[in-house]
Formats: sequence, structure tokens, C-alpha cells
Amino acid sequence: MGSLVVAGCASTADGDGELTVGVIDGFVQPAGSVNCVEFHQHAATLGREESPHARRTLETMRPGLEAVCSARDGAVTVHHHGIAISDTLEAEAFDAALRVLESRGTDLLILPLTFDVPTDSAADTIARMHRSGTVVLAAAGNRPGLSSGFPASMPETISVGAADQHGDPRWYSPVTGVDVLVDVPDGEPGEGGTSSATAQAARILLERVSRGSDTTGAAHQLQTSHPYERTP
Repeated sequence: MGSLVVAGCASTADGDGELTVGVIDGFVQPAGSVNCVEFHQHAATLGREESPHARRTLETMRPGLEAVCSARDGAVTVHHHGIAISDTLEAEAFDAALRVLESRGTDLLILPLTFDVPTDSAADTIARMHRSGTVVLAAAGNRPGLSSGFPASMPETISVGAADQHGDPRWYSPVTGVDVLVDVPDGEPGEGGTSSATAQAARILLERVSRGSDTTGAAHQLQTSHPYERTP
């Protein structure tokens, strides 16, 4: 685990305490990945290659984190849990990371990964976190013509799809179970996709927090400004 600590970061809208952000993605090397936050990487990275997917997530979120940092005194903490994102996602590692983030009182949870098969334990943890006030952003998955994958399919999450410059869904973005559409550059889904859209949604939400909203209010504003009607 590594950490990057910078003083003078900002708190949530009430002016005191910390804003705690959780991310579960691939592995990253923490040094320099996020400015103006206390950054913790929770993963045994020895012998594993850094994930470009995870790096893109953090770089996309960084302007939002820095906006919160510059708003007022306080602290922003990012806990990043790296799990394998190869052909077989590490469901057990995902479950464990969720439980740790639940114990830390996470305000904003970013889930750019999608599982084909839901796990009851992960679903239970996400539901508990939502009830305790955690805002959960989850990638809808790159599933053309289908519905959002797990965990974006859960009613406790904000399911994020990918839009083009006109606000229409990208060809790979699911057609049902999507709450918000966020613009991402043209290209193949592996170059960004709904994972990139989720990171963009996190950036937008954090920028709204920097202007005085709490995370719940910022989530409502995100859904209002980038709507896509979730259908059963």
C-alpha cells in the first residue's frame, strides 16, 4: 500500500470532516496518480502489471477531486482497491473490498467494473452502504442491446451509461436499467466505454460537491442533468 498526503484538502459541504471516496478497479501505482488527496492503494501489486483501465479512472476523476480540495479546509481520502480485471474477475476480492469500504464510512463509491453473475454478499453490502448514505456510481457495462450488468442493475446504485456528443447512447451502452448517460469520446468500448462514463460521472459529482452540495444532493443533480430513464 502507498499513500500520497497533501494538506489543505476540502471537506464535505458542512465544512468539517473528510470526504471519503472508494474505488474498486484494477491495480495502479499510487504515486502521482491523484493530487491533493490522501490516496491509499489496497492491493498486493507485487508481480502484477498496472491496469490502464484503473489509471484512466483516476485520471478522469482527478479534476473533480482537486476541485473539492481547493474549495475549503478539510480532507479528501481515496481508498483504491485493486482487483484482477482479466477474463475472470475476482468476486471474492470484490466482496472483501466492499466490506472494507463499508467499514470506513465511504461517502462516494465508484464501481467501473461489471460482473456477469451477481453475488449475494456483494449485493447485501452495497445495499447496506446505500442505506447508510453512501452514493454508489456503477458502470452499466458494455452490453449492446442488453440491460445493465451487476452491480449497476441494483436499485441502490446509479447505473451509468455512455453517451455520444448529442446525448444519445453509444452503440455498446445497455438499453435498459440505466439511470444517467455521460458523454465519452468515440471509440471502441475497451478504450473507455461505460467505465469511462462512470469516472466522468464521478468527476461531475465531485465538482458539484466542491460548489457546496453534499454527495446525496450532488447525485440528484447528476441524475437531473444527465438523465436516462431506467426501465425494468
